[in-house]
Amino acid sequence: MTYLSKPDAESRSIERTRLRGVLKEALVETLALDAPTPSVNENPVDLEIVRRQVNDALSQSKEDVVPALQAALSQLDREGAVLPVDYAKFLNGIVAEHRKTGRIPDAYLLTLCDKSIAIQPTSEAHFNRGFVAGRLGLPYESIASYMRAISLGDPNPSLCYLNAGNRYRDLNDHSIALSFYEKAVILNPKQADAWWAAAQISLTEKNNTLAHKFFSGYLRWFEALPSEYRNPALIQRAEVARAAIAQFDLLASPNAAPDANPSIE
Repeated sequence: MTYLSKPDAESRSIERTRLRGVLKEALVETLALDAPTPSVNENPVDLEIVRRQVNDALSQSKEDVVPALQAALSQLDREGAVLPVDYAKFLNGIVAEHRKTGRIPDAYLLTLCDKSIAIQPTSEAHFNRGFVAGRLGLPYESIASYMRAISLGDPNPSLCYLNAGNRYRDLNDHSIALSFYEKAVILNPKQADAWWAAAQISLTEKNNTLAHKFFSGYLRWFEALPSEYRNPALIQRAEVARAAIAQFDLLASPNAAPDANPSIE
C-alpha cells in the first residue's frame, strides 16, 4: 500500500474543495437559466379608464347598454390580463347601483355577479346574486346565494333570511319560509317585512296562534316607529294587524261563537 506524504494529501484535499466549489457555481448558473422568466404585464389594466368607459356605456340607450358594457369590460377579460385587486368590488358596485334601476338587464347583472364571485367570493357579491337570481325566477339559485352570503359574514343576515324566506314562499314551501322569517326577526326585531310576511303565511295556513304572534311583532315595531316615518302603507298594515289581533282575542274568549273565523284582507 502506498501512502501519500502529508503535503500531497493536503494538496489533493484543497483541489477537491476547489472542484466542489466550481461544480456548485455551475449548478446554480444552470438552475438560473432553467428558471421561468417572470411575466411582465406590459399593458396593465387602468381601472380608472375602465370606470370612465363604463359610465359612457351606461349613458347609452337601454338597447345598447349591454354591448357597450361588454366592450368597456373586454380588456379586463382578455387572456392573461392582470386584474386590479378591486376589480371584484368594482363589478359589485355596478350591480348594487343598477339592480333596481332597470338600466341593465338582469341576465347581464347575473353575469357580472358571477365574474365578481370568480375573482373574489364576498358576501356582497353573493347577496347581489341572490337578489338578481330571485328576480329572474331562479329561486333555488337565489336561496343558495343568500345562504352563502350569510356564511361569508354578510353584515345584514336578517335581510338575507327575509329574502330567502320570500323565495321559499314563492315555492309554496310555507313551513321553511316561516322558519326563515322567524330567524330574520330574531336577528333583527325591526325587520318589519319579515313580521308581516310571516303573519300573512300564518293566515293562509289558518294558524291563528302564529298569526297573532307575528301581527303583534309587527305592531311593536310600528308603535316604536317615529310618526314622521309612518307612511300610509305602514299605517294601513298596522290597522289590519290590530283588527286581526282583536278577532283572534275574541276567538280565544269563552263566549266566542264556535264557527267564528277571522277574515283578514
